[in-house]
Amino acid sequence: MSLKEKIVENILYKIISILCGIGLWFAVTGEKNSDINIDIPLEFKNIPSQYIITNISDQKISLLLGGPSSLLKMITKKELSFPINLSDVQKGKNEIHIYPHMLNLPHNVSVKIVTPSKVTINVDKIVTEVKPVIPKMDGKANKGFKIKDIIVEPNIIKIIGAENEIKKINVLKTEPINIEKRDTSFEVEKNVITDSSHIKSISPNKVKIKVLIEEKTSILKFEDIPIKINAPFAMDSYNIKLNPEKISIQCEISDNLKEGIKKSNFTASINLDVLNNLNTSKKYKVSITSPPEVKILSISSEEATLTITETKNIKKPEK
Repeated sequence: MSLKEKIVENILYKIISILCGIGLWFAVTGEKNSDINIDIPLEFKNIPSQYIITNISDQKISLLLGGPSSLLKMITKKELSFPINLSDVQKGKNEIHIYPHMLNLPHNVSVKIVTPSKVTINVDKIVTEVKPVIPKMDGKANKGFKIKDIIVEPNIIKIIGAENEIKKINVLKTEPINIEKRDTSFEVEKNVITDSSHIKSISPNKVKIKVLIEEKTSILKFEDIPIKINAPFAMDSYNIKLNPEKISIQCEISDNLKEGIKKSNFTASINLDVLNNLNTSKKYKVSITSPPEVKILSISSEEATLTITETKNIKKPEK
């Protein structure tokens, strides 16, 4: 097909299209101009991978536009955004100036006012550090019980984020762990949380927590507990000397039971199987009998010295 034939082909449709375009141009150029205010969100692009934005002075800009009403109406119906290239930003404070020519608008639309004329962006370096984890406890254990220990696995985790923010973090905390009215040990899994909005990741973001709960106890002391002698023979015919004759004990007992424990609940004794070594001092182990719920911590004397002498009946001389 020759060039002439190509030009002539569908010439009617081409003429109609040209006439429509000319008519639209005259309609627009002949239309009365007006002004309109619109807000456009800022879109930040191409920030280097080693940086993170920590603060932006403005998230959007306000524009006063002038031009044909039909074009302005078309602009308001579109979802516009203003792209800002951050490929050249540096750590710290960066000022980005907003110029009208940076906006991609129709030829007949002019930008009369841009507010603000510049945007301040704070950028920080992304760093990786490890921080300890401390569980956050909520509530109180049941009466008479306490937390013996808390085991966190893992107890140190890795966080990635803005350098200045991470420097402020001494420890990371978990979601609250409810121990209200607990009286037995338990295990839970909780998320690690941070108040900072500039932490990119926490790894791992969950930890296992073992909460060991035990009864509260008190240390009690009982004094002047007499030492008894248990023997399979009558002791009336002998003189008995015991040193010491009494002892004191220190014990540990649950707070829930301590009110019912008295000195009379304890017995100290020496057990003799046979009688030997008369008139000779000998050390014997002191045995303590106590309630099963009591833990004996210390005894003032674990041994006692026993001396046994036979009683002699001395007869008076006859006159």
